[in-house]
Parts: sequence; C-alpha cells; structure tokens
Amino acid sequence: MNPAPPVHPFFNGGEAPAVSVASSRRSGRALRPSICLRDPDNNEPPARGTSALKRAASNSVSSPSTRRKVTDSDDSSDEFQDVENGTGGDTEEEGQDEGVDEEDEEDTDLEDRFACVKAMADSDREALALRAGRKEDRTADVRTIFTKQQRINPATNETEDGHLCELCRAAGVIEKNCFFKGSMSTLRTHISRNPDHIKIYIDRCQKLGLALNSRAVARSESASSIDGMLQGTLDGIVSRQPRMPAFTSAGMLDYVIELIVREDELIDRGSFRRLLKFMRPSLQEKDIPHRTKLRQEIIRRAHDVEQRVRDRLKDISGKVSFTFDTWTSDAGDPFLSVTGHYIWAPESHPMDWSLKTDQLAFTHLEGNHSGSNVGNVLVRTFDRYNLRRKLGWATADNAPNNFTGIRTAAIDINSTPGLTEKWEPAQRYIRCMEHAVDLSARHFVETISPSTRKVVKKIRTAFKNANMNLEDEGLDLNAINESLASIDDTGDDEDDDEDDPDEVATLLSFADSVGKALALVKQIRASPQARAFFKKSCQQNDVPTLQLLLWIRTRWASMYSFLDRMLTVRKAINHFVQLADDSDEVPTLRGKSYSDFRLGKQDWNKLELMHEVLKEPASAKQTFSSSQEPTVFRTVPVLEFLQETWENMADLPRFYEVEEALRKGLANLEKWYRKVTDVDAYFICLVLDPNIKTAYTEEKWKPEFHEAGMERLGEVFDSYYITPTPSESTMSQKATAVVPDKSNGQYGYSWIRNAVRAHVDAEHTQASPRDELKRYLESPLEKVEDVIGYWGKHSGPSHYPTLARLARDYLAIQGSATPSERAFSSGGLTGVALRNRLTVEAFEALQLLKSAYRNGHIDAGSEAEKHLETLWDCTDGHSDLL
Repeated sequence: MNPAPPVHPFFNGGEAPAVSVASSRRSGRALRPSICLRDPDNNEPPARGTSALKRAASNSVSSPSTRRKVTDSDDSSDEFQDVENGTGGDTEEEGQDEGVDEEDEEDTDLEDRFACVKAMADSDREALALRAGRKEDRTADVRTIFTKQQRINPATNETEDGHLCELCRAAGVIEKNCFFKGSMSTLRTHISRNPDHIKIYIDRCQKLGLALNSRAVARSESASSIDGMLQGTLDGIVSRQPRMPAFTSAGMLDYVIELIVREDELIDRGSFRRLLKFMRPSLQEKDIPHRTKLRQEIIRRAHDVEQRVRDRLKDISGKVSFTFDTWTSDAGDPFLSVTGHYIWAPESHPMDWSLKTDQLAFTHLEGNHSGSNVGNVLVRTFDRYNLRRKLGWATADNAPNNFTGIRTAAIDINSTPGLTEKWEPAQRYIRCMEHAVDLSARHFVETISPSTRKVVKKIRTAFKNANMNLEDEGLDLNAINESLASIDDTGDDEDDDEDDPDEVATLLSFADSVGKALALVKQIRASPQARAFFKKSCQQNDVPTLQLLLWIRTRWASMYSFLDRMLTVRKAINHFVQLADDSDEVPTLRGKSYSDFRLGKQDWNKLELMHEVLKEPASAKQTFSSSQEPTVFRTVPVLEFLQETWENMADLPRFYEVEEALRKGLANLEKWYRKVTDVDAYFICLVLDPNIKTAYTEEKWKPEFHEAGMERLGEVFDSYYITPTPSESTMSQKATAVVPDKSNGQYGYSWIRNAVRAHVDAEHTQASPRDELKRYLESPLEKVEDVIGYWGKHSGPSHYPTLARLARDYLAIQGSATPSERAFSSGGLTGVALRNRLTVEAFEALQLLKSAYRNGHIDAGSEAEKHLETLWDCTDGHSDLL
C-alpha cells in the first residue's frame, strides 16, 4: 500500500514552516524574487499590496517570529520543502542569457507560487479522501462473494442492475435466487444467513487483507459454527444482539414510537425488524395502538426528552452555543430550527470531555421571516431551556434578518435581572463559513454565467443602441455585437465595475460553453430513453456509470459537482452527442438536435478551467461541515489560503479568461474575511488548539495584528480567571492527605508530600493570573488529535484551569450552520406527502425525538425495560400474575 500523501503541516498539527509562498500577493508586482523563492534558506515573505489585511506579511526585520520547539510531532519541514521544490514551474536553464525578459521571469515565479499552494491543496484533498475511505474500498469485502451484473427481468423485459452470488450459482441455485438488487446491507445479510458463505467470506477477506464487516458475520455468535475456525478469529467482529425484554403492550408501544420517529423507510430497517422480533402471535387488535394514540405518545415523549435535555444543560458548567436557520416544508409551513452545542462530561469521569449536539427547537414560525420575529422565537427557545445565563455564540448564515434576529434577542437577554455578563451580538455572531465561501464562489459563477434577466437586458439594450427593431429583417449583426460588448450593466449589481469589451466577449464565450453543457444535461435527464442510451455510452467508453447532475443554484457547491461529473464522464458525453441523433433508441428532439449541444475541445477546456477554480472553495467548505469537532479555529487560515490560491490563479496567464470572475469572487471573499477578523472568537479558538497556539499568527500576520489579538486574549483570560482561595488550598491538602500513594512506600512520604503541596498551593495563590497563559503559550507545540479531550485532561488545578474554562465555552462554537441544514434534510423526510396532514406541533415533536433517539437521550429498549420494572413493582414480585 502506498503511503498517504503529505498533508499540509498546518493541518497535521505541526508548526507551519516559514515559506514565502503562503503570504498574499496581488498583481501589481515590482519584485523579481524567482531566485530567492528557490533558495531553501530564504524565509522572508515578499511584500504585498494588501497592507490592510491581517495576513499581509510584515516588511520589518526588527520583529522576528518567535521560534518554538515542537514535541511529539513528525518533522514535516523537509517533506514540505520537497513539495515546494518538486512542484515548481519552469526552472532557469544554466547558461541562460542575463537579458531574460522580466515579464517571463515574473510569470515563471508566479507559476512556482501557484504550483506550491496547489500542491498543498491537492495534498489536503487526497489525505481527506484517504481518511474518509473510498466507497470501493468500503465494499471490497462484498466483492469477494458477489459480482456486479445486469439481468433482464423476464416479467418486464427490462434490464436490472444488481449483484450475483457466485457461491450460490456454483452450488446450482437458479439464477433468480442468486441475483440481488438490494444495498450492501442486503448482500452482507445474505452472507450471514449461509454458514458456508461465512467461512469462505472470512477466508478470502483474510487473504486479501480486508476488514470483516460485522453484518456479514453477525449470525456467527461463536467460532464453533464454522469448521476449522479458531475462536479468536471473530474477536472484535461479532456483533452481539441485545436481549429482547419480556413482552408487554406498553413495551410494544415503545418500539412502535421509535419506528415511526426514526425510520422514513421500513424495508430492511433495524427498528422494523426489532418490532417483528418483539411481536407475539397472541396480539389482539386492542393491543396495537392507532394513530391517535401514537400522536399523543409522540408529543408526550417529545416533552419528556425536552426535560431530559433541559436537566443536562442545567448541570453543565460551560456555555451553550447554537445554530439557527429558517426552512419551509413542502406543505408550506415555515419553521425555525435551533440546535444547541456544548461540551459535556459524565459525572463519573468529569475530565472526559466531548462535544454534544441537540435539537433544541423546530418551531413553527408564525408571521413573516423578519429579524424581530426570528429573535422572539430565539428568546422563547432560550427560556424553554433556561439558557439566559449560559448563552454562548450564535452561528447562522449571512442573511440580514439573521443578524437582526440576534440583535433583537440580545436586547431581551441583556434585560435579564442580575445578568453579570452582557451578551454582545456583534461579538457573539459567528457567520456560517460554508455559506460565505459559497457566496464567493457564486460571484465567480454568476460573472461567467450571468442570469437570464441580465442577458435579456443586454440584448434589448444592444438593439436600442444599434437603432434597430426586433421585427427588422435586415439586422446588422456587427453593430449588435459591438453594442453588446459595450453595454455596462452596473445597475444590476452594486459590486459590478465597468466591463471591458474584451472581457465581456470572453465571458460570453464562457457562458456559451456552460450553457450548452447545462442544456445537454437537462435534455438527457428529461428522457428515460436518452438516459438509457447515455448509460450504454458510459459502458462502451469504460467510464463510471453515473447520472448527470443538474446545477441547483441554491445548493452549495452545485456548479462544482455539475462540472466534476461532466468531466468524469466526458468520453461518454461525446459519444452520446455523436450517435444520439441517428439512433432509434433516442427520441428526436423537437426543433433541435443533440449535435447542437456538442462540446468542442475549447468548450471542454473552459469547463476544466472553471472546475479547477471551483475545486478550491468546494474543498474549503468541507473544512467546516463537522459538528463533532471544533471548526472555528480553521476559519482564518482557510480563508487566507483560499485567497492566496485564487489570487495566484488571477495573475496566471492560463486563467486570463476568468480573471475578471476571479476578481469578483476575491472581492466578495475579502468582505467576509474582514467581517470575520472583527470577532475575537476566531483568534481565541486558534490559540486554544495546542497544535497551533500562536505559531500561525506570528508567522502569517503583521506584528500589530498579532499583538492586538494577544491583547484581546489576555482580556478574555482575565475575565475567566478565578483566584484560588486559601480555603480551597486547605481542602486540597486535606483531600490529598487521605489518599494513599503507591508510588513511594517509605514511611513519612505522605507527610512530606502534603508539606510540599501546601507550598505549591501557596505559590499558586500568590502567582500572577497571566502566569498560566504564559506557561501554556511558551510550552512546546503538541500533536493532538482530540483537542476537546486534551482540554478535559488539562482542566485540573495543576494544569490550565482558566484556559480550560475558555476552551469549554469557545470550542463548542460551530463554524457553520450545517447542523440546522441537516435538520432541514431530516425535516424533508419527516414531511413527506403521506404526512401532509401533520400539525406543526406533531412535526416539531418528531424532529425533537429524532435528535433524542440519535443522541441517546431515549431508546425503545430502555423504555420497554422501565415498563417491565413498573409492572413488576405493581405485582410486588408475584410472577404468577404476569
């Protein structure tokens, strides 16, 4: 197996090496640093024109970055230097004339810079793909038994895709019983039901070094069922099914509720199968609940889990951050989703911290979507969970009404009597970075592919300027083209600048290529016969059989996904366009032909160029999609990295055709960057990562910006600092005295230890509050994967108690509103057509219960056990009454 590709050192947990290519640079360049950039001893970043940005490197040599030692981390600087030297552009030939053209040198230098940052991004993407695991790798164990095939259904004469069990076919089983159309779970279940399959499955997987899947061997409770297998073979693989509780009618209701809430499809679902196992043939009609009873129980249990979440939030010591967004169901009912995020630890292990997410509300939004209305719903949600005094940060997309809602809520929250800390909306508003990056990508796309309204306006203006009428027969096309190129549509977008005629013509050419591609995909998807013919084209050209994707304007990274799929099946598309018009299998288009959408070499080159540009924001957005680990700390570095990459692209001749679109995207990205750097939480979260601390900002920011961030960090640290009291030290001393220490069995050791402890406590009490912060910042960088777990382990009084309190509040902040977006996806499954009569109260109850089942606040097995215990208590232990 090839080793994993190198990941950029910043995301590896190590200190970013001092390389000049990661600083920012605009097109107005006056230096010739090509030789310096290739010098491995050169660490001085080039000057840039973006002096207003924090990421701009300093020209001062009097404030060098603090060097720090890194412990428990692989040294990646040599590896990074190899990437830089190995992926550069054209190198200078020996004996080259001294009079080389200066512009060529600058272009070569720019190619080097772009190649280096591109290598970083490609390395990160490859590492992410390896970490997630490709689908083919995850299903490789199934392919040891099954082969993917097509079969003609004799009943319908239609071709069906599925998998054929080679073992069953070899055993003489008829073909229809060997062919399976289900998912991977269905195939693995088939293996588990046949002991001879299990033995061969395990043997083949072991020979190929593949991991066994628990579903495929679930029925092998012990190795005794497999001839020749050792007991230890299935250790850690066998999935033990929990014992079913004894049957009761109330217990059956528990399983029915879980089924209704969790499963939007019933076939082969775990909840449905558990229900079947639980059922008894002796059931009567009165024992099976009807929908009225179900609705009442769902709402009651939603209130029950709400109380459980309320009790948990009451006991945590940190703040509760939240995300929110509005959504409208297919039935036309508007809802506001609010998710809560906090760091929690069990009482038995108070240092085992983990990040938790709960659905706090999915409230029907009565009236309009104004900010004041949203703010009022937020306040009601906070009051439902008693969060006024432990409210953290709000994460939402960049819609204006969201910030208005936060300000409205802040006015009410700050009026709470006895509130010691004001909730400042400007500092507590965290912008959804996935949405912000998508807006920048959208500016790029819309510059290349203008909306229909803009195109129509240009055409009408062109006719007007050319003094022509749409009904004229002798139109002067040259005059119209000149008029189109000279039209300024700044009135449509306040950010638009006056268009250069050459740039307009180039962008219109790009729009033509993109438009043909979009129209072709729409035509193919609209016809079942065309889709079937395209599938054959994929098979004949040995490309993956994939469905073409549409561009959904409101879906994040949709254009990138559209282009990525187009380029993946490029050969099949060309094959389809060439043959579809002459094929009897494809219906003839009305008034046009498929050849009208043929994409030439220049068209494909333009699509590839767009794909390369949009790959960067698509990758950047994935950085913020997790709600199970901190993501806010990545915001500033990722935005700066994306800016650097796009600026290099805009300066390269290869991207000249899309330079204007790139500049539009960069201008929008810079707007969000400036808004981000005004909020303290981003800098503080970056420092709270023990892999980074201040190493990044010392290296990439100007000293004055770094010092401003450090000053604010110190102020926040002071507000969290709690002075240890002598009584606390005495209590600590007494508690220590009664705990035996097995590390030293000599008589009198405990006496000595307590004396030393008292001295240490006294020093800690008299120490400067900032000593803890200084000690943390001056300690070596560490390689830590679980940052939240790190702060849990270092929350004790002898470590970093104050910083741990900061971490407990700040690391729960969400970098994007993805949790609310996921709630909307779940809501789409809840509000299907068969449930279009759901009341808004029942809808919210279902959403809250879905989250509760997923997060372990409730499960059917535990609830059924409670009913059994209650029944047992009522009978006072007389089992003959049951």
